[in-house]
Amino acid sequence: KYSDLKSLLKFVNSIAEDDLMVNINRKFTLNEEKQWLKDSLNRIKKNKLHLLVADHDGEIVADVSLNKKDFRQSHVAIYGIMIKRGYRSMGLGTFLSKTMLEIAKKDSEIKILCLDIFSNNKIALGLYRKLGFKKVARLSKRVLYKGKYIDKFIMDYPLNKI
Repeated sequence: KYSDLKSLLKFVNSIAEDDLMVNINRKFTLNEEKQWLKDSLNRIKKNKLHLLVADHDGEIVADVSLNKKDFRQSHVAIYGIMIKRGYRSMGLGTFLSKTMLEIAKKDSEIKILCLDIFSNNKIALGLYRKLGFKKVARLSKRVLYKGKYIDKFIMDYPLNKI
């Protein structure tokens, strides 16, 4: 909701500051975050996005999403998760992921659930494997991270709907 705008901005910018192994590599402006929120709320209304946000004492500390693709890939959803420093490695990622996987299973439009991940992100790879994601592809040198080109893995979750 729009009342969460400043908290969302603080959260996403904390992820950028930590220089995590995610695609975000810079801070966002208030206007950029406002546009993202507007677009996200619109996609939620159209059942094109599932988004869960975790907060602690009114501060956003994590989010997890299923972003449905369009057109000939409308049966595919992209999974994403971000967790703020200080809230990692305590089970929050597992809890949010399991919750979102249940949502994916109940959404009749989603036939394939996938994610992409930096190949050197060992902690996240362990979580995804534990949840049941399977590596289906390796994309060579797709990410520039800390001055090095890193491969990405594509992983799918077996929803068994096709």
